[in-house]
Amino acid sequence: KEMLDYLTVPKNYQDRLKELKTGLDEPLTIDDIEHILENITALIIDVHQNEQNKFESFVDTISNRMGDMHSYLDISNELNDDILKNSEELDKNIKQEIELVRGSIHTTTDLASLGLAINNGLENIVQCVNVYRQNEAERISASREHINQLEKQLSDMEKQTKEIKKALSVSSYKARHDSLTEIPNRDAY
Repeated sequence: KEMLDYLTVPKNYQDRLKELKTGLDEPLTIDDIEHILENITALIIDVHQNEQNKFESFVDTISNRMGDMHSYLDISNELNDDILKNSEELDKNIKQEIELVRGSIHTTTDLASLGLAINNGLENIVQCVNVYRQNEAERISASREHINQLEKQLSDMEKQTKEIKKALSVSSYKARHDSLTEIPNRDAY
């Protein structure tokens, strides 16, 4: 009975443990001892199976989270590609506008004032493009750094998941096999 005091079980198994302890308060026959040992073994196996199920659920959750992270990485990469494409398109459009402005300069009769205004406009457009490019380059760089960090985290999580699955496999084997003889117990069948 004292050995059962050292057995730690979740709350939902406490009643079974208490029932086993109560059964040990009465005088026992050999058949009673065999029955109680079977019940203790069944309790330990049930507790282990319950914990294993929780653990497997946890591993599944981690696997799902890793899948979500892969999706996030794919989306982030697509967004980065879109950012680059938009930047190139902006550059192309601004260059077209610059050409239009330059064409206007050649068709205007008051060249001095119009030329000055247009040149100022062109300088502003070029400055805006440069600022846009710099901001986009910084954003892309930060995004890629973030993606690299996520990939590292994902790799670490995959490594942890493999270790956990291996530990789970070992634990499952130990639960289903006798520790001395390595012969499968009843749960293995």
